[in-house]
Amino acid sequence: MPRGDAALRQTLAQQQAILEGLQVGVGFFVDRQPVWVNPQWEALFQRSGDEVRRLGTAVYFQAPEDWSAFGGRAYPALARGEVVTEELQLRRADGTLFWCRVRGSAVDRADPLRGVVWIFEDVTDRRLAADAMQRYQAHLEHLAHTDPLTGLPNRQYLHATLDLDAAAAAAGGHALALLFIDLDRFKIVNDTLGHALGDQLLCAVAQRLRGCLDAGGSGGHCIARLGGDEFTVLCRLEGRAAVETVARRLIAALAEPFVVDGYELTVTASIGICRCPHDGAQPAELLMRADTAMYRAKERGRNNFQFYEPGMGRQAERVHLLERELRHALKRHQLELHYQPKVELASGRASSVEALIRWQHPTLGAVSPAEFIPIAEEVGAIVPIGEWALREACSQLARWRALGCDCSVAVNLSSRQFRQPDLAGAIMRTIDEAGVPCELVELEITEGVLMEDTDGTIAALKLLAGRGIRIAVDDFGMGYSSLSYLRRFPVHVLKIDRCFVADIGRPGGDATIARTIIAMAHALNLQVVAEGVETAAQADFLRQHGCETAQGHFFGMPLPARETTALLLRQARR
Repeated sequence: MPRGDAALRQTLAQQQAILEGLQVGVGFFVDRQPVWVNPQWEALFQRSGDEVRRLGTAVYFQAPEDWSAFGGRAYPALARGEVVTEELQLRRADGTLFWCRVRGSAVDRADPLRGVVWIFEDVTDRRLAADAMQRYQAHLEHLAHTDPLTGLPNRQYLHATLDLDAAAAAAGGHALALLFIDLDRFKIVNDTLGHALGDQLLCAVAQRLRGCLDAGGSGGHCIARLGGDEFTVLCRLEGRAAVETVARRLIAALAEPFVVDGYELTVTASIGICRCPHDGAQPAELLMRADTAMYRAKERGRNNFQFYEPGMGRQAERVHLLERELRHALKRHQLELHYQPKVELASGRASSVEALIRWQHPTLGAVSPAEFIPIAEEVGAIVPIGEWALREACSQLARWRALGCDCSVAVNLSSRQFRQPDLAGAIMRTIDEAGVPCELVELEITEGVLMEDTDGTIAALKLLAGRGIRIAVDDFGMGYSSLSYLRRFPVHVLKIDRCFVADIGRPGGDATIARTIIAMAHALNLQVVAEGVETAAQADFLRQHGCETAQGHFFGMPLPARETTALLLRQARR
């Protein structure tokens, strides 16, 4: 050994008692080889001191070159007076691997090869805990950005991605298209077949969206589920034509039937599109505008796509305003019923009236039913409004009867109301509470109600008809049912839609449909009411072909209760 080593050995001997009591492995190295190690070192590597000195340190590493690489990093640092600290995966005598924190410092910085003290500490448990925590954090990160039902990225992930991509697009890096997808009439699936099957359908939709975009080669896309039946696709695409191609592909793919739990289901999609930077650069702005364009697609018949246009924003603001105000309209007494006479064509007598909802807002003024009724249907406000309308109409009928007016009243029943539990019982209780005969109440339903839940619909209608309540099918001819299909339902009245009545007497118009409906309805022992009669010629045609009752501007506009009462009293005095 080089001269001076004896002094070093003497120093180590004096400190040996201290070093042997440490809970970490300590070794003294000369010329990169161990000359002394404490018992903890021996236990750490499962080798005796003699083995340590004979075999050297390379056996601790998974490969000889690993030891050379470590020494190549460590000894130059020691020569610079640095304390070397690293965490390495080393090998015990039995071949098991463990994580070790290695710290070394030179006894003589001028010549590190003369002596280095190495401290080896087993940190496997800490590393495993840290790795587990890292995996857990990664899992939490995945959950935070993933929709748990479909496995698609969620709203948070979309916002983060859109934030980065929109900034790049605004800076001129690339063009961006955001497609907002909403499934049409998905709620019917949940209401009729259950939410569990609805969830399966959403998963199938997500899978089809993935396959459609992957197969179409739409690179750089991000598909996300925002919640419910709303999805988005974020694409890096140049030009309107390229975006249209993707939108058409998505609509075609989703229109193909899905087989879910033995059911063959067909869903369509309405898609709103906005482009960045063409339509905006802020993520919230882009999402709002794509959403606005999607609602325009809904308005245009669903199963189509629409690009955002500046004028849409004003219309969307109007819709959101009406939606917000409509939620309070009932309790703020802004709604009232107007009544339109239904006239017997043979006698000219108003034998019945139809109750129609009107909304007089204190600042917006009169809001058209054509505008607010679809919104009420969409947000579910139509249910309490419909209940109020029936209650108010029955109460008004009771007041008319007390005055000696002989008439009946018709009230519209929405599809949303028809899906309420025990609807038939609730209607009959309302009529009984008003103290009016059930025979004087007529419920008008659309063809769509008859198609949504056939067994449940038949059962409810039979309960109502069994009490003497009359059932009318409104806007007949505009939906899916046929006259023969109506045999299954306890229906008493068909109302011919106004568009067929408008053809009567109009140049180039065809009255064949109106005439045919009247004839076939009579063959089924159903009475007929014609809507939208505006001329004497139309009234005469309908009378000649056996239509019993008609309503429209020719006979009278819808009037508030006070004016309707005056009309009925005048008629009673004749």
